[in-house]
Amino acid sequence: MNGERLEIVVVYRSPSDYPGEFVARCQYACGEGGEPRIERDPELLARGRTLEEVRKVIQAKRPGKALLERHPLDDPVIVETWI
Repeated sequence: MNGERLEIVVVYRSPSDYPGEFVARCQYACGEGGEPRIERDPELLARGRTLEEVRKVIQAKRPGKALLERHPLDDPVIVETWI
């Protein structure tokens, strides 16, 4: 990456700040001079009681994103990722 940002939407189940809910947060993979880093957006993209509610918001607000299933080494609260 050369000064560009790749938006990544991460969906969490029951994070500590929203127990019992699903939330989606944006992160940005950035790179400048060969130094990759992640920037986190402090605002929530979506919040809901069900995964389907959150998915609908992601699809409406970020059309064209591709769903990636959770990696086995991801934190247990991570449900899925969209890029």
